[in-house]
Amino acid sequence: MYSQEHGQYKSHVQDYGHPSEFGFKDVIHEWKAENWNPDNLIVLYKQAGAQYFFAMTNHHDNLDLWDSTYQPWNSVAVGPKKNIIEGWTKAAREHGLRFGVSAHASHAWSWGGDPQRFQFQDVGGGYYRIAPSLSTSQSSTLTAR
Repeated sequence: MYSQEHGQYKSHVQDYGHPSEFGFKDVIHEWKAENWNPDNLIVLYKQAGAQYFFAMTNHHDNLDLWDSTYQPWNSVAVGPKKNIIEGWTKAAREHGLRFGVSAHASHAWSWGGDPQRFQFQDVGGGYYRIAPSLSTSQSSTLTAR
């Protein structure tokens, strides 16, 4: 949406105007996820033979898809106002799929200063807490037990 040579940029300019005036920070409020049904999707994945399910923990421009405690730019505070990761977690576990999350923020680590970094801490019971860390320099992936 920011690279002028891509079709997404041209489509964005046509629909919303220049990204400097109406960018992702504005578009995100139009995302409601009103048709998102993680239970139906997990059932479909399981019928297709899936034995586990991974969800991305962040979306474009580092929008966290859970109720992040270290930044307000998350799907509970803006956009759909839903904890997307919680929805995937509940659905996967309810339908017997192993569940994991993956953070793919490496593309944004050099945007505007310090990199976004994660530390995944096992808090027991197959759950993990995600916290900022200065010791990790690449994307992190984890799996629940």
